[in-house]
Order: sequence, then structure tokens, then C-alpha cells
Amino acid sequence: MNSVSITGRITKDPELKTKQDGGGYCYFCVAVDAGKDKDGQKLTEFIDCIAYNQQANFISSYAKKGDMLELCGRLHTSIKEDAEGNKTKRVTVVAFNVGICSKSNKETTPAAALPFEI
Repeated sequence: MNSVSITGRITKDPELKTKQDGGGYCYFCVAVDAGKDKDGQKLTEFIDCIAYNQQANFISSYAKKGDMLELCGRLHTSIKEDAEGNKTKRVTVVAFNVGICSKSNKETTPAAALPFEI
């Protein structure tokens, strides 16, 4: 089963984009605590995510840089080849269910920003 659950802070304000068929999507990155290294320094993973349609509208409308998000989704792997034949692999979380746990600027979370499921 391909299932991912992440809780972390969004690294920049998301921007809604439109596909050719009219549906919306937005890419965003979530910073997630990843424990500590051997010297006791805090480690952070930066996880690339994408959301489509209603989830993209929700995220771009209510989530801002620094907000704590909780999301569930699946991993998507893509491989691209450049003009020289070099291949690069990208792993992205496709978010299905996203909720805002806390706002970075201590404003009250609107009722519309409660967890939303497609």
C-alpha cells in the first residue's frame, strides 16, 4: 500500500496554478523534524508535495508560510531525462487529505480550514 502521513511546517506561501483542463494544482514543501544527528543537532527533511483541485484550492487559500500542516497522501516517483541523457529521480507526496494544525502568526484558524477530505 502506498500511503504517507506527514506533519510539518509549510516552507513558503503556496501558489495555485491551473492545468490545461481547468483543474487547479499547487506544489508546496513541508519541513519535517527528522530527529537529531550524532552531535545532537536537529535534523529537518524538506518534502516536496503537490495537491490537486479542491485540496489545491484549500491549501492556496488558507495555508501560509510557517503554518503547521498535517497531510495524508501517496508517494509519486518521476524520472526525467535531460538532453545529455542524464536521468534524475524526483519523489513527491500527492496530498489527498490536508489540515492546518496551527497558524504561524497566531491568528485563529477559520472554520473552513479544518481538515478537508475529498
